[in-house]
Amino acid sequence: MQKVWLLGVEWDESLPEDIISLWADWCEEVPQITDFSIPRCYFSDPLVNNFKTLELHLFSDASTKAYGTVAYLRVTSSNKEILTSFVASKNRIDPLKTLTLPRLKYSAKPIDQLTSPLPSDRINQTPAFSVCGSAFAGPLYVNNFGELQKSYIVLFTCGVTRALHLELVSDMITNSFLLAFRRFLARRGSCKVIYSDNAKTFPKSKKEIENLSRILSQSMVQNFIAKERIIWKNIIERSPWWGGFYERLVRSIKESLHKILGKALLSSEEMTTILTEIEAVLNLRPLSYVYEENDEPRPLTPMHFLNFGQNQPTYPVTFAEILENASTKSSLSFKKKEIPTITPKTTMA
Repeated sequence: MQKVWLLGVEWDESLPEDIISLWADWCEEVPQITDFSIPRCYFSDPLVNNFKTLELHLFSDASTKAYGTVAYLRVTSSNKEILTSFVASKNRIDPLKTLTLPRLKYSAKPIDQLTSPLPSDRINQTPAFSVCGSAFAGPLYVNNFGELQKSYIVLFTCGVTRALHLELVSDMITNSFLLAFRRFLARRGSCKVIYSDNAKTFPKSKKEIENLSRILSQSMVQNFIAKERIIWKNIIERSPWWGGFYERLVRSIKESLHKILGKALLSSEEMTTILTEIEAVLNLRPLSYVYEENDEPRPLTPMHFLNFGQNQPTYPVTFAEILENASTKSSLSFKKKEIPTITPKTTMA
C-alpha cells in the first residue's frame, strides 16, 4: 500500500508489474498462516510450577521497511532448565519520511512498555501489604449524635499489588493512628516496609503531614514498630512523586465520596460502611489491559491478591436513595405528615 501511494497510482488505474508480483507472492503465503499457532497457555511444562526466576524480556529492532518489538517470558526452573514463551508483539511500517536506521531503532523503543526504576522491595514477589504506603486524607464531617465532628481517613496502599485498605479515625492523635494501624495489621497480616511523607510536599497538606510526622515520632509508635519489626521509610522532602502510588488513590477516594454522598451528612458507622465499600470497588480496578472481547482473559485486579473467588460488589448507592426508599415506621409517618405540606396537591382544570 505504501508503494502504491508513493507511485501515485489512481484507484481506476492498473498496477505496475512489480506491485502485482508482490501481491501474488503475498496471497500465496497467506494460507501458510494456518500452520503457525501460538498456545494460549504460556507454559504447560510441570517443571514451571517450581520455577526459580521469572523474567519478562522485550526486544526491539528496525529495518528500512518496518520496525517493531516482541515480548517473551523466560523461566528458570529449580533444576536450572530454561524455558521461554511468546507473549506479544507490535510492529509499525516505516514512515514515508526517510529516516536513518539508528533513528528507526530508537523509534521502536517506545513501542514496548517502559518500566519505571522502582525500588527492589516494590517489584519482588511478596504477599499483599508486605510493602505499603500510608497517608492521611480529609477531613470528613460526620454526625456524632447531632454534633458536627471532624474525621480523617488513614489509607494503606500495597506497593506491589496496589491493593487499598481504608480506616476512619476520629482525630489525628497518636492513639487513634496506632489503633487504626493495629486494625490494619490484624486484617491484612504483617507489614515489613511502610512509606510515608517526610515534610510538606504540598502547601495544603502541610498540617496533615506535620501531624503524621509528629505521630510517628512518639515513643509509643516507635516501640510498636520495633516490636512488629517494621521498617518505616520517609520519602525525600519536597518530592511528592516518590509517594505517588498511594497519593494518587487519595483523589480516587475523594471522587467516590463526592459521587456517593453529595452533601449528605452521615454518622460514623455509615461513613465507615461507605469507606469499606469504596475500598472494595477500588480494589477491583484493572491493573492490566482490558479486552473488548468476552472470550479474552479478564484483567488483573488487586482483589485477585486479596480474596480469591469473591464476587464483584456493586457500587454503593447514594444515601439520597436510601432515605427515599426507607420503609421504617418513623420514615413513613414523616412522609405522611410532612410531604403533603411540602408538595401541595394540584387540581385538574
